[in-house]
Amino acid sequence: MLLTIVPAAGPGNLALYDKILYPFMWVIGWIMRGIHELLALAGVSSGAGVGWVLSIVGLTVFVRLLLVPLFVKQIKATRAMSLAQPEMSAIQKKYKGKRDQQSMIRMQEETRAVQRKYGASMSASCLPILFQMPVFFALYRLLYNMKPIADGVLPGHDSIGGMGQVQAQDLWHSTFFGQSLGLTMFGPGSIMSTKIVVGLMVAYLVLSMLFQTAFLTMKNMSQEQLNSDNPMVKSTKSMMYLMPLMYLFTGPVVQVGLLVYWVTSNTWMILQQFFIMRAFPTRGSAAAKWREAAHEKKFEAFREKEEAKLAAELERIELNEEGLNHKGVQVAIRQARLNHIHLLEKHRMELGLPEINLGTVDAVGNTAGQRMQPGQKGWEQYKAQFEADMAEERAETEAAREDVVGKDGLTAAQRAQKQAERRAAERQAKKKKQKQKNNKRNTSH
Repeated sequence: MLLTIVPAAGPGNLALYDKILYPFMWVIGWIMRGIHELLALAGVSSGAGVGWVLSIVGLTVFVRLLLVPLFVKQIKATRAMSLAQPEMSAIQKKYKGKRDQQSMIRMQEETRAVQRKYGASMSASCLPILFQMPVFFALYRLLYNMKPIADGVLPGHDSIGGMGQVQAQDLWHSTFFGQSLGLTMFGPGSIMSTKIVVGLMVAYLVLSMLFQTAFLTMKNMSQEQLNSDNPMVKSTKSMMYLMPLMYLFTGPVVQVGLLVYWVTSNTWMILQQFFIMRAFPTRGSAAAKWREAAHEKKFEAFREKEEAKLAAELERIELNEEGLNHKGVQVAIRQARLNHIHLLEKHRMELGLPEINLGTVDAVGNTAGQRMQPGQKGWEQYKAQFEADMAEERAETEAAREDVVGKDGLTAAQRAQKQAERRAAERQAKKKKQKQKNNKRNTSH
């Protein structure tokens, strides 16, 4: 039977919640019908039988594939929250015990500022669940309405989406371990074998959720996260107990077909979580320690490749094809090294590896020759000086375009000479101050 799309009938005399869910039911009906038609072309029985069970499995896989981008966003949000956690904890400690309105407002503002800084978002972790909810309820109501459509007694309707009377009859008579896809544990037509099959499926859902949360999700969280007051961690721990309870209470009253959807979805999530835990563990987690040796090898291979690229980039800069002055060349070299350090740090974070010193960056002033990288003491001061040098370089390049006297009464060459003298004096002053500190420290010891 070829798939033929017909105009959708309106909600008609359906109940209010069915009217709200009708667009989702209509889409799901066509997706299931389309998958069933493709399976029929592949040789699966086109009538009642395993084809409709596989259609529900196919629907689950289709929905899960659509959720992959949201899941990736969820992972990024979780990693961002991990990076932001030390600052978030510091804010919570700072305002601990303060309940006045002004303190609460300041705490919220500082928290939002940290979240913006790292790109963290608590709402991103909720997106996959929010997306699935209408699909779940729509499939439940679609299966509920299959019997009335099959008997031709649904008021104002002879189909929902691609599910007409013939398809509804075939789906209703399709079975999973001998039980109709439309049956529930305690509904009409339920017998002891139905209760056994539904009970086993509910037991699988409970155990799979506990396994997914306790042995996959929690194993992929750092000790700092597990011991923190992070709301995302608290929600994860709550899910460990709430989801199994939800399955226990709702599993017996939903259809076998919907339980097939849930079983497939949970199985998919276990495999997906295992892949994420293996490939991209969270830094400081048990999963990261499990994969550390293998991921260090991956990182070293990545680092070797990127260092070859950096060497080529530095060679190009030193050839000075753009005609920069000496300072401009040094700034460009430092920028290339900074980009290299940032790239390596990001890759180590993705692999769940601990932080290490990833290279040297030639700093200005009294920090020359020190090993500098993000997070190291003095980094913010170095970064500020570095950015000031870049701005100064741009200003000097712009001023050097015209050999004229500026508003300050100096030519570009005179201005550059004075700036060089000023910076030399600043460096001498810093060195003298540092020497005095060292002498004082040595004297005290």
